[in-house]
Amino acid sequence: MVHTKSCVCLQGSFEHFPCRHGRCINGVVYYEAWLKPDCTQRFVMSFHVRSEKFNMIKVSWRGPRGLLLAYQGKLAYHRSSHHDAFISLWVLEDAERHEWSFKHFSLPFPLKDPISKTTLCLGSVTDAGEFIYVPQNLLGPFHALYFDPKTNTVRRVIYQGVADDEFRRRHGLGNKTLEGLHIFPDHIESLLSM
Repeated sequence: MVHTKSCVCLQGSFEHFPCRHGRCINGVVYYEAWLKPDCTQRFVMSFHVRSEKFNMIKVSWRGPRGLLLAYQGKLAYHRSSHHDAFISLWVLEDAERHEWSFKHFSLPFPLKDPISKTTLCLGSVTDAGEFIYVPQNLLGPFHALYFDPKTNTVRRVIYQGVADDEFRRRHGLGNKTLEGLHIFPDHIESLLSM
């Protein structure tokens, strides 16, 4: 249901239980969900913002929940692991036919970062196809690794002003570890009205 001035029942809606954060790609919101009433079947729901239609997309993977990403303009699923030195992606090729392709990339760096002494996790992907790895926990200024699988190169970017002493003082955090960093690559702020 979408609430406007009155309730409108949307076409193609399924009784389901959303279980993860969504990802919007080209006007379509995707999110992982379980089919009700028994919640034993997992799938991806898509909601087309313009047409207000829901669709259920069968998944090609099994195992624990992962991360939905935008990869080269398409929905992709990455199963998170803090021990594997590779990226395994299921990329949605055709939503109507439930077709997924599988991609596998080896990482040229360890996920246990020797410089920051933290575990790195996949945070997002840039529009150019670079995978962004960030620390799982933040204690101060941090660095992110941008991995380009086309050239097999890595660049390190240092971010200051996030979780540093001034930030902690201003927000009353003390020495608490910050967890769950959300990454929004290629984001551009604009004052133009949509």
